[in-house]
Amino acid sequence: MASETENKKKSRRRQGSRSGKGRSGGKMERRSLPARSPLEIAQAAFCVCARCSYFLAAYRAHHGLEHVRAAAEAGDSAWLELVWDRETRELLHKSFGGHTDEAVFDYSVSCPECHRIYLYHAAEAGETTFQVEVQPSARR
Repeated sequence: MASETENKKKSRRRQGSRSGKGRSGGKMERRSLPARSPLEIAQAAFCVCARCSYFLAAYRAHHGLEHVRAAAEAGDSAWLELVWDRETRELLHKSFGGHTDEAVFDYSVSCPECHRIYLYHAAEAGETTFQVEVQPSARR
């Protein structure tokens, strides 16, 4: 049979574990997360949509991680400015359907799932821009 003092000790241990203080006996400190890079922010934004994440992963495989990182770190954080070439046109077709011709001067498509916008514009001087929205806005 357990002595009365042993029962009191067990009772105190049980009560202490329910007090909510934890091992340190006080409040837990909040640790701040390290700042995320523009590339990590862009990748996280694309991961919420299957089609867009497929596009970005395949684009990264064709053009390299450093190119995507440079696009994420350059300029406007709302848009990625990417390379417009044959591989990119094929990726757009595989990701979202629709064909683009090399002679097209303006092209825009939005993802049917998350409504992210993809814009292409060719100027007469030969300068082309292909931009992809990082955070799709709430459109219907």
